[in-house]
Amino acid sequence: MHDIRDYVSEEDLRLASTGNSSGADCVRQVVETSRELWAAFWSRKVVPRAPFSGSRISNFPDVVVLGPSLPYYKSVLAHFTKVEAPSAGLWAAISATPARGSLSGLGSLFSGPPTQSLGLMRLASLTSLPPIAGALSNSSVKETPSTQPYNNTSVILGVSFQGSKLLLTAGAGSEAPDRISADWSSLKWMQIPHHGSDGNLSQANIERFRPEFAYVSASGDSSHPSRAIVSGLIKVRSQVFSTHQNHNLWFEMGVAMPWGYGPAVPMKGTGTPISAPPIDWAEILMKRR
Repeated sequence: MHDIRDYVSEEDLRLASTGNSSGADCVRQVVETSRELWAAFWSRKVVPRAPFSGSRISNFPDVVVLGPSLPYYKSVLAHFTKVEAPSAGLWAAISATPARGSLSGLGSLFSGPPTQSLGLMRLASLTSLPPIAGALSNSSVKETPSTQPYNNTSVILGVSFQGSKLLLTAGAGSEAPDRISADWSSLKWMQIPHHGSDGNLSQANIERFRPEFAYVSASGDSSHPSRAIVSGLIKVRSQVFSTHQNHNLWFEMGVAMPWGYGPAVPMKGTGTPISAPPIDWAEILMKRR
């Protein structure tokens, strides 16, 4: 977990959370949630570590943290709290030891940066198709959507498995996935951020990621999932599924489906999906060498 209290001083947090503004309310909520989550970990003798770009969660399947990077995270906090981000020296002191208590013998949740010996991620990159630039230029998907600043601190996870790529975005805004490696495109599966809100995916995001399967966790109200986002995904030939229509969703790749499950029902959108461009695999492979 990221703990805002490790990066912004107690006094600055107090100032940022003072008043009745929506911004102050957000800061208070984040601080309180961080406090409760830390206490839950501590009661179980678990020391959480901050996940930043390059942290590996597992080797098989290959799960890696794609974002946020530490500099970007600090810049988001500075915008969110309207205070200056901590210096690199302060971060070094913070990262050297657990911030609250000492349970260092329990081990780490995350390993170091990705190694170059694993072939799964490289294999997945060979099968990526180029994004469909401009496919949504006339759609109702926003070019530059905006969301609450703190949403961009969401941890973005990438999974490479059986030559395919899967992406988990939590509640990230459109600029956060813009910062991850260009290799992450033409996905097999993607969790659509922030319940399918129209403030979290841009035209360029959808054209780039164009997942074969897109899952949304949403209540099915007027904006979650957004009709524009669903239609935009369908236009780039994604199959979109939402929990408000399919309450229990399961995605499998070579794993037996649990008992009692049947085919999920994809959502419908407006407009017609674009024609898939011809694939020149020889050209793609040559470019990847």
